[in-house]
Amino acid sequence: MEKSICRYLVVIAILIAGISCENHQSEFCESSVPIQPLDLATASEFAQLALNCLQTEFPNKPGHVINSPTDVRRPSELHPAFFGCYDWHSAVHGHWLLVRLLKRFPDLPKATAIRQVLNHNLTKEKIEAEAAYFSQPNRLSFERTYGWAWLLKLAEELHGWQDPDALAWSANLQPLADLLVQRYRDFLPRQTYPIRTGVHPNTAFGLSFALDYARAVDDTSFAALLIERCRFYFFSDRDYPIEWEPGGEDFFSPALMEANLMRRVLSSDAYRDWLEGFLPVLFSKNLSSVLDPAQVSDRSDPKIVHLDGLNLSRAWCLCGIARTLPKNSVVHANLLAVAAHHAQATLDFITSGQYEGEHWLASFALYYFSEAEEDFPGAKSRYHGFARYNFIHRGRAAIIVAPDTAAIGLPWIWRARFFDHEPQTDLALIRRGFHLATIDVSGLYGSPQAVEIWNDFYDYLTERFGFCRKPALEGLSRGGLIIYNWATKNPDKVSCLYGDAPVCDLKSWPGPDRIEMMQAYGFKDRADFFSYSGNPVDNLQPLVDADVPILHVVGESDIVVPVAQNSDIVEQRYRQLGGRIKVIRKPGVGHHPHSLVDPTPIVDFILHHIDCP
Repeated sequence: MEKSICRYLVVIAILIAGISCENHQSEFCESSVPIQPLDLATASEFAQLALNCLQTEFPNKPGHVINSPTDVRRPSELHPAFFGCYDWHSAVHGHWLLVRLLKRFPDLPKATAIRQVLNHNLTKEKIEAEAAYFSQPNRLSFERTYGWAWLLKLAEELHGWQDPDALAWSANLQPLADLLVQRYRDFLPRQTYPIRTGVHPNTAFGLSFALDYARAVDDTSFAALLIERCRFYFFSDRDYPIEWEPGGEDFFSPALMEANLMRRVLSSDAYRDWLEGFLPVLFSKNLSSVLDPAQVSDRSDPKIVHLDGLNLSRAWCLCGIARTLPKNSVVHANLLAVAAHHAQATLDFITSGQYEGEHWLASFALYYFSEAEEDFPGAKSRYHGFARYNFIHRGRAAIIVAPDTAAIGLPWIWRARFFDHEPQTDLALIRRGFHLATIDVSGLYGSPQAVEIWNDFYDYLTERFGFCRKPALEGLSRGGLIIYNWATKNPDKVSCLYGDAPVCDLKSWPGPDRIEMMQAYGFKDRADFFSYSGNPVDNLQPLVDADVPILHVVGESDIVVPVAQNSDIVEQRYRQLGGRIKVIRKPGVGHHPHSLVDPTPIVDFILHHIDCP
């Protein structure tokens, strides 16, 4: 890789920002410059490194227990899918790298070659053979838990990607993922003590990726086990002596890996308290003097070159930890500055000419970029000229559309239902620097379960990416149920509501004949349904108390969602309670078309009321 890769990071700007924050006398720093995203040229270099080794069988370090003479076999026979890249786990995360890059850069020049390799390796038969290997005697500890974690990260990356090839790869891989989930379930209750090493068996790393997977596929029981183990192993930890790190062959920082795990487990406030007790040094203005990048004296030595990986994993952990802290704080800027310094120390050497590092370091670099960029997950495409990301969050399809330049405060509009139908309002706001986000809760009709999914998605966007804590909510038709029901449970988290022909009363639509709606709410019978008092029309006081402004756009001739039974009642009651509401009525128009041909009144309403300090 050319030395000019440092151009791809605004490292100097970050370091300057961090230094200025260290010297700043107040609690907060004005700003820090974000790292620039991974570009196509560097992505192609990373992909080539993986392509070079995934079919390279030798040299090889199998980690293989020989049960009998018949077990003396070559790596490609033992592991027909994951035999390359020197060892099993490196082959696995080499496949993850290719999948991640293929999703992120659909037009990658090496896309055809990547698909050929993945089609060749991730077949049903080869994955079955891999699973069979795990089921043989003396295999209980094989790749525990480092290789397990990377296999689940690969499965997570494939999960929900609607690419035809990816659907096949995901289905083929699932039996092995299921087997390793069961291995975690069997092993963790028996693991009395965490492994705090800086290499493969590190418990915190194994839990981190496993928890990411459990949440991505919505395996709540697996996630619960992992969270319980995280708390059991690490919650009581205090005053970790990070100055004792690194060890001479570490590619993980046990301290930072643990801290990066626990941010996935604890609430923001609880995590900040825990982090200050566990690693108080992170809150020091002299952090850079404590955490210097590791010096790699010999990149041809397979153990010493681990330290390049340490620089990258430290960097991704620091970025993850920083994400939990206020973006304008001294600590946030310091963490990013030190992270960038670590990355800078190694990124020029991903391609060193030495196979000892080249067979695995690109995966660490790519994961660092994923964390450092605060990039959105999933497959990237274009949406009316803007970057669109499709991904699965807690088992539900989600979409984020990013503006070319984000507005100050990262405002966003949260659309409920019918993505891309009459998108003129959304597009106008995206052009003004808003993000657009949606998560599919169809079939739940704004029920408590839907509200819980929205709660989780809100936390994800605001805590993971720093989105404004008071979005504008947009509900078309039945989407009105979820925006109102979520807003009344979270009135302090809403800038304004925009309902377009919104359903505001289940008795109006869909009614007790909708079996899935009855099930979503847990209604026992029609009497239970008609006695329900949680409809938006009955539950407006919390929004009035929080002074949430409301806009409805309705067709006066709507017979699908009759205005008299929905918006008229909301308007009358909201005004009587002292709330602010405006209704734009379209004479002679039915339920369709939604929105306005010229969305300016809607856009102006949202711009006037958005509250993103």
